[in-house]
Amino acid sequence: MSGDRSSVSAARPVTVGPRWSQGAPGAGHRPPSVVRDEWQAWVRRLRGGRGEHGMVTAEIATALPALVVIAAGLLFVIGAVGAQLRCGDLSREAARQLARGQDEATVSREVLVGAPPDARLSVSRAGGLVTASITAHAPTPGALARLGSLVVSGSATALDETAIGLTP
Repeated sequence: MSGDRSSVSAARPVTVGPRWSQGAPGAGHRPPSVVRDEWQAWVRRLRGGRGEHGMVTAEIATALPALVVIAAGLLFVIGAVGAQLRCGDLSREAARQLARGQDEATVSREVLVGAPPDARLSVSRAGGLVTASITAHAPTPGALARLGSLVVSGSATALDETAIGLTP
């Protein structure tokens, strides 16, 4: 068996596609339209001969409006969360400045520059504490504006340094 090759059978190469494309006689001498037609027939046989051409286009056409609505909703939520975070950060800054003895009008002017449009600052002092609250409307994209807007707010409290005599 060591030198006898007659018992070993040669493996047949696996052919993919039309036989003429694998080097069969006459390969390369067919017009392009015949080659295209044979390849398309071979692909149809692989797919099982289904006649579902254009199904993906129809499925995308029905799913696309839902995807657009979901994307718009996500953008609205991201904008609302951003506005909420800005209100919280700015109210913390306002409470700090007011606790150090800054004038309320000056603090309001400085802080509301970075706030969402139509934001309002309200200040309350009680028991040696200063509380600053910022309230605003979250930005609402075009068609969703008719449904109403989302109100976001942030509030922060600081120890009033002027009330306890820590600052002059």
